[in-house]
Amino acid sequence: MWARRYAQNSWQFPQGGINPGETAEQAMYRELYEEVGLKPDNVKILAVSRVWLRYKLPKRMVRWDSKPLCIGQKQRWFLLELISPDEAVNMISNSKPEFDGYRWVTYWYPIRQVVSFKRDVYRRALKEFAPFALALQSPFDMIPMQSLTFSFDKKNAKTRPDKNTQMLEMLTKESIDLTSVDLQKNNISNSPCIHSDDKPLNLHETKADKLNEKLSPAEEVVINTKVKKKTRSWPKRFKKKHKNT
Repeated sequence: MWARRYAQNSWQFPQGGINPGETAEQAMYRELYEEVGLKPDNVKILAVSRVWLRYKLPKRMVRWDSKPLCIGQKQRWFLLELISPDEAVNMISNSKPEFDGYRWVTYWYPIRQVVSFKRDVYRRALKEFAPFALALQSPFDMIPMQSLTFSFDKKNAKTRPDKNTQMLEMLTKESIDLTSVDLQKNNISNSPCIHSDDKPLNLHETKADKLNEKLSPAEEVVINTKVKKKTRSWPKRFKKKHKNT
């Protein structure tokens, strides 16, 4: 599910933070209802990310004057199946709606659309969930049937959802979450964050890991190599100079 932010031409996944005393699952259900009007009996949990997924903000996007200083996010992701009709989705379930529209997108679409510094987290989450999500679809249909994805982060924030592949990303109050459209417009929203006193984040795999990593058939990797053509120069004495003797 890919949702359009209220009164904006900006699309993203539902997202939100975890309140004090809440579990990640409780926060997911709360944000799911607040953002898209879906109740626990409208969905079925298919998978939860095994670990917290982390990413670090680019230095240009860090709010250096904020306290505590936010340098990134950590998130818990949920994959949900929508088991009710689409009519159960209600973008105006509260007085301050976050979204005014939604659409279903193909399973790998978010990876291509998300800002670059979040792409690795999205890729890892989608690869982990792929066996569960793609099992719901017809072999001839590249769009997961009625599947929904939710991701969370460890503090207070807000959420947002959409249809066939619904991503819900939970963020906390002081970090920054941008879609590719937001980045162009310099539109920054508050969200959960990892503080500067947290342990260093090992966010990126090595090049060797990425090359050795086994990708699913739905993913395409294009390696663009430039081969310099070698031209062979012959000594003058070998040039074809045939003289009649």
